[in-house]
Amino acid sequence: MTRAAPGLAASSARERSDVRIVGCGRRFWGDDQIGLRVAERLANDPPARAAVIATEGSGIDPIADARSAALLIIVDAALAAGAASPGRVERVVYRSPQAPQIVLRGARGARLEPLGGQPADSSHGFSVREALELAAALDCLPPEVWIYVVASRTFAPGVAASAELEPLARDIAARIRADLAAWRRNRGE
Repeated sequence: MTRAAPGLAASSARERSDVRIVGCGRRFWGDDQIGLRVAERLANDPPARAAVIATEGSGIDPIADARSAALLIIVDAALAAGAASPGRVERVVYRSPQAPQIVLRGARGARLEPLGGQPADSSHGFSVREALELAAALDCLPPEVWIYVVASRTFAPGVAASAELEPLARDIAARIRADLAAWRRNRGE
């Protein structure tokens, strides 16, 4: 299921925006809902000229639909691996489909594998990496793509989200607003 910001038709929101923000996740799959929660927070008071979309699907539709945007922002959960702490947030700048194996490494071997390796790695049936590669192949990606990857621990259906999820969603939404404001300033807007 894909939803636009409340009170706006999806096409109306897209027509007035140069930024697409896509929150990916599954509502009742533990921490996997972080992307949806961030999108909901941003949709309550959308940043200027930004269309906010929450999707429980593959994510390919809102990503492919971002062709006319100047910036695509994706928020999604990734399984915390090694010493990566759940709740850690990394912003990845997607460069090209020729470099799909993005692994973020932190201190003491902490790592997140945000873009997945196989379709089975994603609760969406189509990983973010695969959606970006397909959109790039179809020439549907905007000039800039940022991915906010959230280290998470629970992805099973029917499992409650971690207690820190709601405050984390608030913090990520604030970070996106600040990063977006800086991006606009750098562009002279």
